[in-house]
Amino acid sequence: MILSLTPAPALDATIAVNELELGESLRVPPAVVRAGGKGINVARILHAAGHDVLSLSTCGGERGAALRAELERAGVPARWVRTSAQTRSSTALVEATGRTTVLNEYAPPLDDDEWERWDAAVAAASGAATAATISGSWPQAAGPERLVRSVEALKAAGVYVVVDTSGPLLLSAARAGADLLKPNLEELLAATGADAARAGIDALLELGAGSVLLSRGAEGMGLHTRTDPEGIRASLGVELRGNPTGAGDAGVAGWLSVAGPLGAAPQGADRELALRTAVAWSASAVQAPVAGELGPDVAAFLERVRLA
Repeated sequence: MILSLTPAPALDATIAVNELELGESLRVPPAVVRAGGKGINVARILHAAGHDVLSLSTCGGERGAALRAELERAGVPARWVRTSAQTRSSTALVEATGRTTVLNEYAPPLDDDEWERWDAAVAAASGAATAATISGSWPQAAGPERLVRSVEALKAAGVYVVVDTSGPLLLSAARAGADLLKPNLEELLAATGADAARAGIDALLELGAGSVLLSRGAEGMGLHTRTDPEGIRASLGVELRGNPTGAGDAGVAGWLSVAGPLGAAPQGADRELALRTAVAWSASAVQAPVAGELGPDVAAFLERVRLA
């Protein structure tokens, strides 16, 4: 089973607009509202692809109830940690050109009791998991030790751990020994203070990360490990137009579709397949209207991905 942790989910609204005109009143079609947050997107994609997955997340207030109900309708297996604070919301404004503006509310903080229940839920779910992802931002005021506890609990249970986050939390995940980190280039440089990708990758590996899956946008992704820091790259070779909001989440799901059943870092042909699938699923997600889905041409994209 693949476990997907989302400590700061959101009730997502995606609105299509022809062109966003700041300061103007615009008429738009109804928003598509669904359960969101990076980890929930990963779980949704893996579930749709036929993988055994469990989403573990928080929820609170009316938005939290709507979040739970929508994910239940989607059929994604889930467990929830109830919170006193209202679940945050997120709004994506997607223009016809593909340019996307996302308004993310800050995630409300959890109190000590809620954190204890979160830690207990992670420990309970890890026993049946072969792999896990911890994705997205964390509740406000959550110190780095909160993420470290989750990583360490998963690692102690023998779970292969992927972390997709940013800022200081990315460094904390590396120090905690996450098996794979999945930053994009901007996140890598901002978190490490490096002025080049290779220096940032080396910094994360030296801190303790097992490997780094670096997203380079239209240039694809690169996989870098301690034994092969130079790494291998894969790309589709074309720049796509669409909604990029959930592309990174789809990339994590693609990687876990191969690594998850193995319960370990893929090697040899499996490593190449995991990288190619991450790139193909990420590209396909750009063609989907909302985050948490793949486009209809994912199989064709997989055939087109090339390694370098």
